[in-house]
Amino acid sequence: MGLVDERTLVTHLADFTGIPAAPLERLARPDPDAGAWLDAGAAARLGAVPIGRREDALELAVHPEAKHDALVAWADERRVLLKPYLVTEARFRGLLGVVYRIPVPPRFVSLLAKLMGAAPARRWLALAQPLPQAGRAPATAPTVDEVETLIETARLGDEAARRSAWRALGRSLHDPRAAAAARSLQAKLSSPDPAVVGAALVALAELRDPSSMPAIIERLESDDQQIALTARSTLLALAGDDLGPKRRRWLDWWEKMRRRPRLEWLMEALAHRDPEIRLAASQELQEITGEYFGYHYDLPERDREEARRRWLEWWQTTGKRRFS
Repeated sequence: MGLVDERTLVTHLADFTGIPAAPLERLARPDPDAGAWLDAGAAARLGAVPIGRREDALELAVHPEAKHDALVAWADERRVLLKPYLVTEARFRGLLGVVYRIPVPPRFVSLLAKLMGAAPARRWLALAQPLPQAGRAPATAPTVDEVETLIETARLGDEAARRSAWRALGRSLHDPRAAAAARSLQAKLSSPDPAVVGAALVALAELRDPSSMPAIIERLESDDQQIALTARSTLLALAGDDLGPKRRRWLDWWEKMRRRPRLEWLMEALAHRDPEIRLAASQELQEITGEYFGYHYDLPERDREEARRRWLEWWQTTGKRRFS
């Protein structure tokens, strides 16, 4: 309605919540690597988007209704010092899009244009477009030795080196010629060293290779609780579903789904009851295909289903031919 400017609104929200108001200038330039500190699903669930790191503290843009206790528990578990900044909901949705490159719902685009001005908002939100990845494989496939070096770095390096290694695995392993690297990772799941198994599981989650599912399922009931938990999160990343900790349920699922393209798994995940799973599936579909059909994980159910129907129609008429 144009009755109050964003800075005034955030100042009053900060007084009410006790969380410092965000400097608007800082929000305009989030760290391009900020998303590595917290995945998109967790950011949406916790109501906090990382925007950078300064003086050993992780800077977060925090939604006015963020789950404060859950956020503190997350930070305590990872021994991370937080520096939260309160933002309006529209700014939070914009940052969620910019940091994780997911489209911003039109209703928030309109609000941001009023808050920031149409031209600045357009320039800022251009950063929220998914990176075009469909069919663009690296020029050379990663060698097994290169993958093993990255895994060693991810296991033994300092914090910055580990994060860099995981990002490199994610970029390099999306190559259809990387089958040898996938087999090498699967072989590491039999290692007696839990750290090697854990690193291989995380790398397989980045690779998104459906043929790895049976090998990962076998680690689901490991005596090592951390390996079991990592195996379950890896299965979730590949399948777009969470069937719990039991091998039998996952094996039944695999028997039913293994002949279907993985993109169909993700389209089914768009209807999942868990909003975090819906967000991850929609983000990956956009990254892989370069398509966007108006789906957003937090739309009302009827609107989500309408957008999912458009995804399914595209798959039958165009997508299956392009990606099979």
